[in-house]
Amino acid sequence: MYDFNGTEHRNAIYGGAAMKWIKVEDKLPNICQDVIVFEKFMSCKTIKIGHLLPSDYWVDDHLFPVDSVTHWMPLPNPPTDGGE
Repeated sequence: MYDFNGTEHRNAIYGGAAMKWIKVEDKLPNICQDVIVFEKFMSCKTIKIGHLLPSDYWVDDHLFPVDSVTHWMPLPNPPTDGGE
């Protein structure tokens, strides 16, 4: 089974930066702030970009509903060297 919290996965997304998942029970992101969300529905686990609406309703970056968000984390900073 794939380890979503594993070092290989974090390095692939964040270039080795130490970022950690935040439980939605512990803290929520700012309203309409794009974040990375972890959705667990039955036996499916999905990671996508999404945000929380003012009505406490999660949507992905295509505005489709995301019903079972368990964790989130901020997006990494964009590159600063002009590209790549």
